[in-house]
Amino acid sequence: ITAEPQPPARKFTGTKFGIVTTGAAWVPVLTAGVNEYLGFPSSETSQSARFKGVASTGLSAEQLHTTPQEEVRERVVKATRKLVADGDVAVVILGCAGMAGMDKWVDDACVEELGRRAASLVRVVDGIKAAVALAVEEARHMKQLEYREVPAADDTTVIDAEAY
Repeated sequence: ITAEPQPPARKFTGTKFGIVTTGAAWVPVLTAGVNEYLGFPSSETSQSARFKGVASTGLSAEQLHTTPQEEVRERVVKATRKLVADGDVAVVILGCAGMAGMDKWVDDACVEELGRRAASLVRVVDGIKAAVALAVEEARHMKQLEYREVPAADDTTVIDAEAY
């Protein structure tokens, strides 16, 4: 049994994050949104040293589910490889809810592009899984607070500092 050939080792700096998304129309929208969230001016190019950018599969959200799965996988892998090729991306975000569950393909692309060792350092964020995890934690937190006195309807207090 022979092992599959691995790409040559290269320096992995892994200090940035990037997004893999569907159609090209989302690239400037997501880039501007990240810039704004990070406190930079809205721009179609990354304004942060930590944000690598957005790579598109070229497929619409609908096409993710109507195109043959192998072609979708190839496009996700190609976009991911483009994003991580420099070895400076430590986190890849799936930029479409329709991409939920495609994190394995992103993992595979990282192995193909960076090799197994460097790829093991890259984290993939599936937005749906992340949102569910956040919702579970928020619900758990709210359950801990439910035994506190409920504020009156006209109470303007937004956050009870004691609760934190």
